[in-house]
Amino acid sequence: MSAATPVVHRPFPRTTAWVVAGLAAATALAVWRVQPDVASLLTLKTLTAFGDTFGRLWPPRTDAETLDNLRTGLAETASMSVVGTFLGALIGLLLMPFCAETISVRGALVDEEGRPRSRQALALSVHNAARLLANVLRTVPYFVWAMLFWFMVGPGAFAGALAIAVHTGGVIARNYAQALDQVDPRPALALRSSGARRFHVFLFGILPAARSALAALTLYRWEVNIRESTVLGLVGTVGLGFHMKYAIGIFDWKAASTHLVAIIALVLAVDALSSFVRKRLA
Repeated sequence: MSAATPVVHRPFPRTTAWVVAGLAAATALAVWRVQPDVASLLTLKTLTAFGDTFGRLWPPRTDAETLDNLRTGLAETASMSVVGTFLGALIGLLLMPFCAETISVRGALVDEEGRPRSRQALALSVHNAARLLANVLRTVPYFVWAMLFWFMVGPGAFAGALAIAVHTGGVIARNYAQALDQVDPRPALALRSSGARRFHVFLFGILPAARSALAALTLYRWEVNIRESTVLGLVGTVGLGFHMKYAIGIFDWKAASTHLVAIIALVLAVDALSSFVRKRLA
């Protein structure tokens, strides 16, 4: 009986060591710049202030006016997130073919051997431009887009939905493209070699393999957009965030508590619904 071959462990890669060291140095620099005073959080004065603030939040207000504002805020927040996610998904779908390398640059849909260099250069330029556009859309924060749209279409839920849509479109375009790039290329190549057209290869060879991932990414962005709709309400004129900000502004802590509980319940409900749908699609 032969002895088992010993397992040779590779040494810690030097490149990884430098990356870890760089991250540690950046974290230390950030902590130095922030200068957190942890001790101040444990003083009797701070703890008393925490207890006093949270004591004012209980019990939540349940009068007719507060509940009416709550129903309005829930409808506005949910509507902004749904419309924004839907429009953002459309933007992502439009940018996806140009952002995905397997569709525009290489892969079963690209005839690399018979394509002139000029068309290759043009396809690469369009691909890079689409990725740059997606990066710009997702780099600008939600509230910046919201302020721009408020000047264009006026304050309200529509401006918030547009802000969510533009930012989400950039995020989803990159995520959709990455999902397509990770699909097993063999079924698409087999269809292409059998004489299928490019559209049919995409429709039956690439898209079905990425369908679950695309749906999961869209649902996850909806979860995020529920939270962002609330944040936009804090700086806008609609939604649960606005009503909570107004309540805090007039020191009506119990009404603020009511809206805070509603925000938590809405986020948890959307998370549970999204998780359920993702599991069914998996």
